[in-house]
Amino acid sequence: MSAVLDVADEAPSSTLQLRFVADLASLAALAVPWEELNARAVDHDAPFFQSHPWIMHVAATRLARSPSRYRLRVAALWRGGRLVGVWPLALQKTWGIWIATSLDDPYGQFAGAAFIDAATLAEGVPTVIDALRADGSVAGMRIDAVVAGPLHDALAGAGARRAVTGEAVCVDLYPFATYADYAATVTSKTRKNLRNLLSRLRREAVIEQQVIEGGPALAELALRCFDQRLDWMRRSGHTSAAFADGDFRALVEGMSSARGLELIGFAMLRDGQPIASQWGFLHGNRYYAYLSSRDQRFDAFSAGRIHLGHVIEVCQQRGIEVLELMPPPADYKMTWANRTKPMVRFTKTFTLPGWLRIDLLHGMLLPLARRVSHRLPPGLRRRLVGRMNRSGGE
Repeated sequence: MSAVLDVADEAPSSTLQLRFVADLASLAALAVPWEELNARAVDHDAPFFQSHPWIMHVAATRLARSPSRYRLRVAALWRGGRLVGVWPLALQKTWGIWIATSLDDPYGQFAGAAFIDAATLAEGVPTVIDALRADGSVAGMRIDAVVAGPLHDALAGAGARRAVTGEAVCVDLYPFATYADYAATVTSKTRKNLRNLLSRLRREAVIEQQVIEGGPALAELALRCFDQRLDWMRRSGHTSAAFADGDFRALVEGMSSARGLELIGFAMLRDGQPIASQWGFLHGNRYYAYLSSRDQRFDAFSAGRIHLGHVIEVCQQRGIEVLELMPPPADYKMTWANRTKPMVRFTKTFTLPGWLRIDLLHGMLLPLARRVSHRLPPGLRRRLVGRMNRSGGE
């Protein structure tokens, strides 16, 4: 496969030209203009998961581990010799067919594209879809985690099927001068309850709050959160697309050393042992929470809620304006959140096998199976879900 697949080699300088980038070296070469485009945040205001360092880390991990089921297909759009748009896509093989997805699916939290302006994005998206359809080997496309913005509108305008899949949670600190000002937006009853619970914890043990930046300590925190979350999912009968993928642990293992990624971690300790932890990424003026975990023995003390309040306080002190707490809208998040945003999946099929896999199986039968699974006996559900969560490297 060639590194760059040209769709239009001979075109006037004013014409939008599409080239599909298909290897790491060509992807790396786009770093500077890519980041200039992403800084514009034309699509939406939380563009970390379209940043070049994140995309490079995911692409390198997937190509090294799963070349038989993963191919780069990054849409790079040019006009007059200038890069004016990138839509980070990949082809993923599932059930014997190739489907176009976001490059970081299923690990990214927000889909998106980096373009010079909204008008170019609106022009570029249907151009890319037409080229994928014409490829002949691509059965369809599925773009998850789309939020309101020009990409959402362009996919809808191209006739893609739309389905709301959930909500992402945000803490918007911009209007508040201090953490105390923001905390005052939480009900007085809730604040009092959390203070009392923290006092009870402190009567029994020494409670500390840690902020961890870089180094082996952060790498250890990241994997601890991963392993504890995976263990909880297996015991409780839950799964997710990321944890069901065998490459996820390797992706997390490499994040603390990946070039260009800025990670930060937080831990609440009881006598030196973590009872609530989380970590994520700093990008622009935002903190993107990625993985969290807790010791369920302390759920009666609302350790997760207490800890999240501390995370918000640290972010406010550091000038972070928004915390992206991601889906789902769990209760401990909603205690502190002041905003949510809908998450949408767009699908478009190009062939009959694509329709069978994307629309029938993924869009109809699997959601039905999930609803049925919630009615199964807990032990049977745990065994079934345990077979799906492959992230432990099994």
